[in-house]
Amino acid sequence: MGHLTTLATCNLNQWALDFDGNQKRIIESIRQAKAAGASLRVGPELEITGEYSDSQIRDPATRSCSRGTRLLGTISKDSAFQNLCSVTDFELLGYGLLDHFLV
Repeated sequence: MGHLTTLATCNLNQWALDFDGNQKRIIESIRQAKAAGASLRVGPELEITGEYSDSQIRDPATRSCSRGTRLLGTISKDSAFQNLCSVTDFELLGYGLLDHFLV
């Protein structure tokens, strides 16, 4: 007989470059997923960074990937994240290319 897994999908109101607000909403959705008994949580596209506009992509200050990767590290260290697999996505600009990363 197989094992059952509870999957939580999230539709969050994320904003471009609102790293603090995005982090709070992500962690809260992780807590809700765990409370519902989920062992796997799937977040929305560009959950961490939000979707950039064309003008934000051209701005050198926006291109830094350090804020998004630091936020990913902070979220993964949160106690809510223990014993739960979460799939998230964010944009990263490096080597002149803008790409999405699924983590």
